[in-house]
Amino acid sequence: MRKTLRILRNIVVSFLALYLALFTFTKVIRYPEPIAAIRLGLAPASQTPTLMPWHEIKESSNPIDLPIGDEEMPAEVKYDGVVVPFNDFLTQ
Repeated sequence: MRKTLRILRNIVVSFLALYLALFTFTKVIRYPEPIAAIRLGLAPASQTPTLMPWHEIKESSNPIDLPIGDEEMPAEVKYDGVVVPFNDFLTQ
């Protein structure tokens, strides 16, 4: 009985030390903690935004205008071996 408790204690201490080492490593590289990383890896892609850390970005007090190109769009494009009008291509 004593030997079993000692083995169990060693296992728990080993897992705790491993977790703390992984936690420290993930903090250094700025990655989610190990449990969160495992949850992220096992979650479907649709859950990714809810599991990753996030923050809101305030709007700029000094926004810049993005340049607008003057390039003409093509009248037709070749898609899947068929030539289709450009606007139909965009709606599909």
